[in-house]
Amino acid sequence: MRHTSAWLVVDDNTVILDILSSSRTRLHREVVGNASLALASVVQKTPDAILLDVRMPGVDGLSLLKSLREMGVQTPTS
Repeated sequence: MRHTSAWLVVDDNTVILDILSSSRTRLHREVVGNASLALASVVQKTPDAILLDVRMPGVDGLSLLKSLREMGVQTPTS
């Protein structure tokens, strides 16, 4: 049986979110538009990888990454 990676994509750009949500790939992904939704998702679902938008209003991707690391989350992040 083949393992399907679960990715979390965090981006505030609705165009990117729409494209990623509708693309047809074998990659299982969740797309969210802000840091608070990302934190909730990481706590609930533990993704295999996280793709962060660095520049977002409010909490940016680098601050989110810092928060994740402080929480002990060691998920590969890009």
